[in-house]
Amino acid sequence: MPKPTSRRATHPKGEIESALGTPGEDTKLDNFGGRVEVLWDPKAAVTALGPLVSFIQFLKTSGLWERWVEECPLAYSSNNAPPTAGILSGILITPLSGHKRYAHINALRHDPVIPPLLGLNGFPCEDSVHSAFLRGDPER
Repeated sequence: MPKPTSRRATHPKGEIESALGTPGEDTKLDNFGGRVEVLWDPKAAVTALGPLVSFIQFLKTSGLWERWVEECPLAYSSNNAPPTAGILSGILITPLSGHKRYAHINALRHDPVIPPLLGLNGFPCEDSVHSAFLRGDPER
């Protein structure tokens, strides 16, 4: 008959408290719309968009967002055209939100939280994003 063995954790607990902060404590994140206070509550119900606040801070701090918008080859001449940052935000945020089609951009169009974090008034409609790909110059 084999001897009973004790079980021990093979994976250490990690650094969850130092990485995410202390539960119930505010964390201040700088985004394009200003400073945002994030309260970490491990028992609260959250949406898939919650982590975007930290991701947008990363884009701002690293300078990746400004560089991506600046180097984007889209060029519009109409006064009614959406800003390049709006088109790129639709392209970036939609799949990060779990959406897979252009039409799903409409689910984010009237979001009052995410666009201001990127310094925008709102997301463009799916037709604007779709036509941006159709009009794009492959050489640029």
